Order: sequence, then C-alpha cells, then structure tokens
Amino acid sequence: MKTGGRDFVDRGKAEKRFRLDEPRSALRVPASAPSFRDYLNALDVAAGAITLKGEFLHANPALVSLLQSRSGERGSDAAPGFSPDILEELKQLATRAEHGRAEADIALLNDGERYNLKVVAIPFGNDTGTLIALTFHDHTHQHMVEQQAKQLLREVDHRVKNTLALVLSISNRTASSAETLDSFRSAFSGRMRALAETHNTLAERAWSSIQLTDILQAELRPFAGKFNERVRFSGTDVALLPRAAIALGLMLHELIANAAKFGALSCDGGHVDVELVCQPGRSFAELRWREEDGPAVRNPTRAGFGQAVITRSLQYSPHGGADLDFPPEGVQCTIRIPMEDLA
Repeated sequence: MKTGGRDFVDRGKAEKRFRLDEPRSALRVPASAPSFRDYLNALDVAAGAITLKGEFLHANPALVSLLQSRSGERGSDAAPGFSPDILEELKQLATRAEHGRAEADIALLNDGERYNLKVVAIPFGNDTGTLIALTFHDHTHQHMVEQQAKQLLREVDHRVKNTLALVLSISNRTASSAETLDSFRSAFSGRMRALAETHNTLAERAWSSIQLTDILQAELRPFAGKFNERVRFSGTDVALLPRAAIALGLMLHELIANAAKFGALSCDGGHVDVELVCQPGRSFAELRWREEDGPAVRNPTRAGFGQAVITRSLQYSPHGGADLDFPPEGVQCTIRIPMEDLA
C-alpha cells in the first residue's frame, strides 16, 4: 500500500510479524519489522505512542486531525496539542498499562464545548524497551446520549412522584366533598381523565411544552365534540411549560364540567368565551373565562373541591392564581398564568 509517497507493507502482513512475548503481554516487534511509527500511521483509528515516563513520541495523522477538530489546537505528529493536564493523565494511563491493557476517559474543552475521548493503552515492546500504544475513540455523542438518558430518568422519577402525590390529593379531597359513592366515582374519574389528557399531550411533545388551545381541546374531548362550537377562544395562543399545563388542564376541566352540568353549556344557546390577554410589563398572562346565555347563576352556598382546584392550582407561583365570580348572567373566571411558565 502506498500512502503520502511512502510505501507501507499491508497491515495484515505486518500484524502477522508481531508475536505475544513474555508474561507482561507486550507486543514485541523484531528489528526487521516496519517501524512503530509507520505502523501507527497506517492505522485508520486515531493513535499515538508514549513512553512509560510520559513522553509523547508520536501521533498519527488521524489523531492530529481529531485533536485539531476537538481541541482547536494545531498540533504535529511529535506535539499533538495535549494540555499539561491531559499529558499527566496519559502518563498515569501508561503506567497502568505497562503490564497489560488499560483504559481511561479524558475530556477536551474548546470554546466552552466539552468533548469526551476514550483512550485504550496497550504495551508494545521493541528492542529498545516498552512503549505504550494509545488509541483514541471519540465518545462525545455517546456520552451526550448517556447524560440525556440519565437526566430523562431523573425527570421521569420526579414527575411520577409528583403525579402520584397529585392523584392522592385529588382522591382524598374528592372523597371529602362527595356526598355519595356515585358522586365520588363520577367526580374522581373526570378529574383523572383531565389529568391523563394533559399528560398524554405533553408526552407526545416529549414534555417540552403544550399550546393553550391544545389543552382546551383536550378537556373538551370527553364531550365528543358537543361543545366545540360553543366554546370560543380569542387572543394569542401561547405554549405552556409542563407544570402550568397540568394545573391549567385541571382548572379548565372543572370549569367545563361545571358549565356542562349547571352553567352555559347545560342548555341550548349558551356559550363560553375564552380570551387570553398578554400585556407588556406584567408578570402573568390573563386567561378570561366568561359564560353567557345560560341559566341564571346563584352564589354557591359552600366552596367545593372543584372551586379550590380553580383558585389554588397556579398558586405555586406568587404571580399565579385565579378569581372566580358568580354574577347572575354567567360564571366568570380570571386566571393568572405566570409569565415564567410560558415557553
């Protein structure tokens, strides 16, 4: 094989001339074999050689190219551009590899970007002593995928715990306000469906964000399209982060369920106007719910769990919350969505 003007013997033939020798398992190269430098240069993988004292002897073209792309340093075969800290790590690796194969992970920094390399060290003997052959494998993408997977598992664990705590709270509060088993079953199953609808929509979007109108449509879905034309949205649609999306899904479920049972959606001709208002300089976006042309409304004699869900679900933030009013012409609710929860 001819490369760069110099002739090299076929790599397979060269490797046949190497033999395992001595208990230390170092590869010993006879004096008549191709030079160690030529052998490294013939490799496609990034490779180099270092002495047991930590003196870096040679980097093949693949290693020089890899380091230039990852560290930004313009090195050479004799000085490939390793920092003193990396050279010290390679020296320690060479010491561990004197009697057999050893591995280490090193990190290179370039303009704030981190690149991860796995280095494999193997003792390689010749007539002048033992050298350490190093091969460098770019594991940056693999490392990034592993870190993302770990982060995802942590997030899933956190969300599962929060969801279970929320389900338990909803169960207890629904039971405390229900007068019969049937009323508990109906209210609790409706709230679980509302929670599931929001979770499913978020899962489809990899738990990044969800549009406000998608939440509204998801909470209308259990009514089989019966109210789609009677709930009118206006204003600018916005994307919400998961914690606000889950809270708002439960709030809209309570408003829609109440309107379907007692309010504007319980009779022909009634409708609901839903408007989102974002004003510059305010710490929250305002979602206004207004029912019209329904039965006359009376103030409730007691505040049930549904009312608590509406007024308290966004109070995890000082900028969030809701005001619920019961004028005779129809229920009105003003919901404050914290600006930090807008994607």
